[in-house]
Amino acid sequence: MFRKGRWLAWTLSILLGVGVFRHFTLADNPVEVSSILRRTEIQSEAPIRSDESTKPKASRSTSAPVDPRILAAEDFLASDSFSLALPLVEDCLVDMPESPRVRRNASLVYLGLAIQASTQGNNRTALSFAQQAMDMDGLKGAPHAFYGQVLLQLGRHQEAELHLQESMERYPENPEGYYFGIRSAFLLGNYAEAVRRAERALSLRPSWASAQTWLERARNEEETWRSGQRWTSAHFICVTSQKNASLISLAPYVSEALESAVLMVEQELGVSLDEPVLVLLSPTADFQAGAPSWASGLYDGRIRLPVEEDTDADVFEATLLHEVTHAVLHRSGFHLPTWLGEGLAQWMEGKDVSRARRRLQDAAQAGQLPSAAALREQWVSWSSQSRVQHAYDFALSLTAWIQEEYGQQVLRNVLDALQQNDLKVVSQRLLGLPFSVLEQRHRHWLEETVK
Repeated sequence: MFRKGRWLAWTLSILLGVGVFRHFTLADNPVEVSSILRRTEIQSEAPIRSDESTKPKASRSTSAPVDPRILAAEDFLASDSFSLALPLVEDCLVDMPESPRVRRNASLVYLGLAIQASTQGNNRTALSFAQQAMDMDGLKGAPHAFYGQVLLQLGRHQEAELHLQESMERYPENPEGYYFGIRSAFLLGNYAEAVRRAERALSLRPSWASAQTWLERARNEEETWRSGQRWTSAHFICVTSQKNASLISLAPYVSEALESAVLMVEQELGVSLDEPVLVLLSPTADFQAGAPSWASGLYDGRIRLPVEEDTDADVFEATLLHEVTHAVLHRSGFHLPTWLGEGLAQWMEGKDVSRARRRLQDAAQAGQLPSAAALREQWVSWSSQSRVQHAYDFALSLTAWIQEEYGQQVLRNVLDALQQNDLKVVSQRLLGLPFSVLEQRHRHWLEETVK
């Protein structure tokens, strides 16, 4: 009996959602405070989890003898050993190219390899395997849906939308196509369509909790977009409630600050925005209702910022630059480990590396440095402020350490190379080592400094 594809289902649940990047505010307060209100005045004078498997289950027929290669391949599929199953299914395809069972097994193998590649950050490889799974056409839409998700991961949003539209038309009973389509419509600002797709996914799979979450989110975004007041600039659309006069008065300043921030990111990292990003401005109390206590801004496909008239303008602009960095990297299709994304964002905002390292030295003495596995997690689920602080500090220190070891241009060179290659290839080619080894060396360096 085949097991129920638990690994593939769990992996898809990780890939189905939009990553959330939050700005962590440490107690680094400047001596002189220039409020947002004051800065505005000066200028006026002159952001899935699904536990259900999306993999159709292979089943064995006992009514007639079966080619032993098919049975062996299905045994490997049962244990998610896709690389071992690959030569067997490709050998079967040569001898039995029209066999539905062989083609279905091949689809499963190629889709499994696509998901494995994507979880490792190798989205171009994932795209190739997903295309092969589609060519087999044995899974009734699952590979087509995942192909669209990989296009989204690569930042190819318009292409993903066209592909997912075709997938939904071709496989109208496949809920995954509509599910991935929610995110595509969401990122393109088509909230009414995102709501429609979420409703359709739920009609096909009523108990899908992740789709229900997306439906509620899309409805909220649609209402905000429909009823809010907007300020449009070259790269951003700022939206705030029409009922909040304070936010309305600050929005033009925020819009200008956003454009300055994206220019800085382009100059420093060599990446830019090709499509506008929605920025939702809200009072601090409203923002904190949906964010961890330690967050002062977040990017989840939209930039979300708490704004008050007496907010320190320098701190706010640093937060804004942090979230803009996340937005640019995400929209450019970079699939970075959490520590590198947060390290780059902190480096762009000008965080104090020396201060971070002093805190890390204390953490090292207490045996509280974040583990290598923790550095790759989504930190938004953490509630411990000290744990979050150590992770952010480690990310900043490691990012700066790579620059210190390889030169100031190395991070820009890495991002430039990632336009054509995957992270593993780029790390080996430009740095001579995998990022995991660099993280170990940096950790050893930190621990040695406190001895």
